[in-house]
Amino acid sequence: MFILFTDKNDNAFDINKQIFIPIKCRLNDVDVKAFYVLNNNASFDYSENTSGYGDYSDLYKRLYYCRIVLWPHYEYVFKPPRYKQNIIAKNSCIFSDRYPIYSIKTIKKKIYGEKMFNYVYTSQLARLGKVDILEYLECNYSQLWVSNIIYFASKFNQINVLNWYKNLCLLKKYQYHIPHGAKDLIDDISCEGNIHILEWLKNSDMIPPLIYSERTLHDASRNGNLNVLEWWKNSGLPLQYNGTALHTASINGNLNVLTWWRNSGLELKYYNNSFATASYYGKINVLTWWKNSGLPLEYDTNTLDYPCHNTLCSIDVLNWWKNSGLELKYSKIALEYAYNNNHTHVLKWWKKSGLLLKYPDISISAYINLLI
Repeated sequence: MFILFTDKNDNAFDINKQIFIPIKCRLNDVDVKAFYVLNNNASFDYSENTSGYGDYSDLYKRLYYCRIVLWPHYEYVFKPPRYKQNIIAKNSCIFSDRYPIYSIKTIKKKIYGEKMFNYVYTSQLARLGKVDILEYLECNYSQLWVSNIIYFASKFNQINVLNWYKNLCLLKKYQYHIPHGAKDLIDDISCEGNIHILEWLKNSDMIPPLIYSERTLHDASRNGNLNVLEWWKNSGLPLQYNGTALHTASINGNLNVLTWWRNSGLELKYYNNSFATASYYGKINVLTWWKNSGLPLEYDTNTLDYPCHNTLCSIDVLNWWKNSGLELKYSKIALEYAYNNNHTHVLKWWKKSGLLLKYPDISISAYINLLI
């Protein structure tokens, strides 16, 4: 007897091709490696079978059904170290009805053994918010992997699972487990804007102190998540950030974020090249914001040199600078950028601008004066 696992479309994973294909196609083909668990005592661990697929937990996310498969005749063949036993189909196989993997009814049928309920399985239950199944397993199975639940419930915004975990006081029974990559958990939650999860974790006395980095405020600034910025400001937690916060907000044109930082009362940290970067990306509204912000502006020749290098250079940016009343800083690189990238419209602008032209060499000077 074999247990075959398929996705929502009833496709099975082909180990050789590392793709999902219809079971009617793959299980009747000769020399096709089947993806299966041999019996109910086998460990349900796909890490050995999916090296080419990437993170095996990503494969697990796609599995949805299981079936009992009977082969009247089959033979075992060579077993590579990283695979379970391969199958060569000798004739048609017999399928049972399909059963949802994440179902109490399926669990009660005992199609697969307790080893099915491993770290990856319970992680998926937390990810999907399957509180009813988690509760059933916790009550009926002694060896249950639940120590990773806080991580996955938090990462996938399942506050109902977190509340269930807390209400049962499971940390008194199980040790909290920090899986690989958990150091990015708070950063990822902030990036997604799930402040109710952040609040739950901050106020929970069940887990170690929150681990986070500058990404919390940098990603919020880049994505324009004012609610996340406000949450961190009022959280009472030490804030980690640098000039990247205002820099990425400038690149993405997030004026509301720039204004929030200016009015936040927090120390303003910004890079000298943020102004130049806004020029490069053609963010005229950001340039205007910086000009009117009242903040000390420190910039160099890149503010006008960079736009001439950009393939999508907007003449509007050059005009903004010319009419801004700010000191114009540029170098011979501006014309060199425009010339090397064949930005004729930029060269024409410089020629008509009335500004002092700084030629990098005689050939570019001749090209502009004779051919433009």
